[in-house]
Amino acid sequence: MKKILLAILATLMLASSASASDAVLYRNGRTDYRIILSRDALPAELTAVRELATYLEKITGTAPLAYYDTDVAPGKREIIVGRTNREEAFPLDRSSLGEDGLMIKWKGSSVFITGPQTNYGRGTLYAAYEFLRLLGCEFYAKDTEVIPETPDLKVEKKDIVQVSPFEHRDIYWSCVFGEEISAKLRLNACLTTEKRNLRPEYGGMRTYTANKFVHTFDKIIPPSEYFESHPEYFSEINGERTCKHLYSQICMSNPDVLRLTVEKVKEWIREDPESRIISVSQNDSFVIESYCDCEKCHAINEEEGSPAGSLLRFTNAVADAIKDEFPDVAVDMLAYQYSTVPPKITVPRPNVVVRYCTGACYPHPIEECQVNAGPKSYIEKWNQICDRLYIWDYTTNFAQYLCPIANFGSLQPNLQFFRDHGVKGVFEQGMYQEGESGEFGDLRAYVLARLMWNPDENLESLVKGFLDAFYGNAAVYVGEFLDLLHKRVLESGVHFGPAFDCGDRLKNLFSPEDLEHLDGVWADAIASCEPGSKEQIHVLRSQICYRFYKQCCKVREFAGDSAKEDRALAADCHRLGVTRWNEGVNVPWIEAE
Repeated sequence: MKKILLAILATLMLASSASASDAVLYRNGRTDYRIILSRDALPAELTAVRELATYLEKITGTAPLAYYDTDVAPGKREIIVGRTNREEAFPLDRSSLGEDGLMIKWKGSSVFITGPQTNYGRGTLYAAYEFLRLLGCEFYAKDTEVIPETPDLKVEKKDIVQVSPFEHRDIYWSCVFGEEISAKLRLNACLTTEKRNLRPEYGGMRTYTANKFVHTFDKIIPPSEYFESHPEYFSEINGERTCKHLYSQICMSNPDVLRLTVEKVKEWIREDPESRIISVSQNDSFVIESYCDCEKCHAINEEEGSPAGSLLRFTNAVADAIKDEFPDVAVDMLAYQYSTVPPKITVPRPNVVVRYCTGACYPHPIEECQVNAGPKSYIEKWNQICDRLYIWDYTTNFAQYLCPIANFGSLQPNLQFFRDHGVKGVFEQGMYQEGESGEFGDLRAYVLARLMWNPDENLESLVKGFLDAFYGNAAVYVGEFLDLLHKRVLESGVHFGPAFDCGDRLKNLFSPEDLEHLDGVWADAIASCEPGSKEQIHVLRSQICYRFYKQCCKVREFAGDSAKEDRALAADCHRLGVTRWNEGVNVPWIEAE
C-alpha cells in the first residue's frame, strides 16, 4: 500500500510541476505516446524513428512503440515523424525549410517532427535530433554524448522552425567524418566520399562530381597527354609555354581547351549523375603568377582588372555549355591566389559557384584585423556580383598540426560575416588525415558545426558544454589553458594563418611564470580524471599541443638536450592515436626509452 501511495504521489508531483505548455512524455518509465510514420517513409525518416526510440529508451528505460499511420487511428499523444496521413487534418507548410531545414510542430499533445521531403528526409532526421536536444541530450563528438536518465520526462510544447543560412556545410576534420556524428552535427557535404560518405539513411550529402574537388585543371587537360603536341593549351609565362607542376595553369582563351573541358565535364557528370557540383578550378601553385599571360588572356585580364576575369569567362562558358543537359549541376571555380580579386565586368552565371579561399589571420575576426583587409574587401565585392558564393576557410596550422591554435575568438564573428555577406556554403578545412587530434580538433569541429547551423548561438555555452562532457572533471583546467592561450595571443598582437612555425611565431608567448603555472594546470587536469578513462585520454591528447609548444620553443623540459623528451612525445602521440605531424608527414615511429 505504501508503494502504491508513493507512486501516486510521484505522479501527482510530476503533473503539478508540468505547466499547461508542457507535454508529459513519461511517468515512472511508462509512456502513452507512440511513434507514427508512413509506410512510404524516406530512408532518413526511418533513421529518425530508430534514433528517437533508441534515445528515449536510454533516457527512460522504455522505448515507445512505433506504428504505420494507416494501421492505427489518430490518437491524442503521438510523435509523428516525417510526412504521414495525420497531415490530412493538420496540414504543415514546409515551404520555408529549404533543402534540409527542420520543423517541430505541436497539435494538442501530439508533436510533428519533420522536414522537407528532399534529400532522403534529411531535415526530418535533424528535427529528431533537435527534439532529443530539447529532452537534454547533446552530441559533442564521435565518442562523447550527454544523455539524461530519468523515469519522468516532459518537454515544453514549443513550435520550432530552423534553417541554416548555409546550404553547403562541410567540416573537413577527420574527427567528424563518421556518418552518425555528421548527421547529429548537421553536416551535409564533403569534397569527397572517400572521407565522409553519408548514405541515404543519414540524409545523403552534397558531393563533387566523381570525387574530383579542387585544382582540377590538370585532370581535365592532363599535361602528360597534351603538352608535347599542344603546348598552346597551357600557360604562357614570360613568353614561354609551360606545364610545370605547381607553377602553371591552362590557357583560358584557347577554344580547344574550352571544348575539351566541356567534353570532360559532361563525361564526369554522366559517370556520377547524383552529384550537383562539379569543380572546374585552377591548379594549386607555389607562385601567384601561374596563370596564362598570352596575348588573348592578357587582354581579357587587362580589361577586367584581374586575372580572375579570364578564369570567370571560361567558367561561365563551361556553365552555359552544360546547363541544358544538366540544369541542376553548378560549376565550381576558385577565387584563390591570383583570382581572389573580382573582375570589373563579367559576373558569374546563376549556375556558377565561386569559392573564395580566405587565408585570413586566425586570432582576429575578418572585420577587425588590418591583416584581413584583403579577404574582407574581396568577399564583399564577390557578394555584390555572385549569387552562390562559397567559402574555403582554414582552421589549423597545416605546417604543424600539433601547434596550439588560438582561433576560437574569431570562429563566430567570421561565420556571422560570411552569412551577412551572402555566403551560401562553407568548407572549414582542418586536420583531415587519419588519426586523432593532438590539439583541440574535436572542440573546434563541434563549435564550427553548431555555428554553421546558427551563427548566433551562445559561444560560451557551446564551449563550456563541450569541455564538461569531453574532459569531465578536467574541464576547468583545460578551460584555464585555453583562456590563457587566447589571452596571451591577443595581448601579443601576433598574427598567424594557415601555415607557420610555432617556435618562431609564438616564441615567448608564455612567460616562465606562465609555463610553471601551466605545467601544474595540466598535471591537475590529468590527476582529476580516473586513470585510463575516456576523459583522461582526451586530456592527454589535448596536452600534446602544450608539450609540442614547449618542444618548438625549447623551454622547460625541452630546454637543452631534449632527445629523451622528444622521443617520449612522439611515442605518446602514437600511443594516443595522434599520428599526423603536419599535412604531409606522419609522426615518426620513435619509442620512448
